[in-house]
Amino acid sequence: MQKILKKQAHLNKVLKAVLNTNQLIGKESDPACLIQKACEELIGTMGYFNAWIGLLDEEGRHVGIVDGRPVKGQHSI
Repeated sequence: MQKILKKQAHLNKVLKAVLNTNQLIGKESDPACLIQKACEELIGTMGYFNAWIGLLDEEGRHVGIVDGRPVKGQHSI
């Protein structure tokens, strides 16, 4: 039973992070800020130490990484 409750709590956190990130999509017009805030949402909701999102171009080549804990006032794109 304990294992089931832990799994349910984890899934509830995941759902909250997804819902909050979905709301960001409707509010944030700057792609760099949106991606940054999505990383911050994962850190805050899921309790992760850090989060990164890798960015690819149309051909699947790496073009950047956004870190959830950037230098103040700077985006990593």
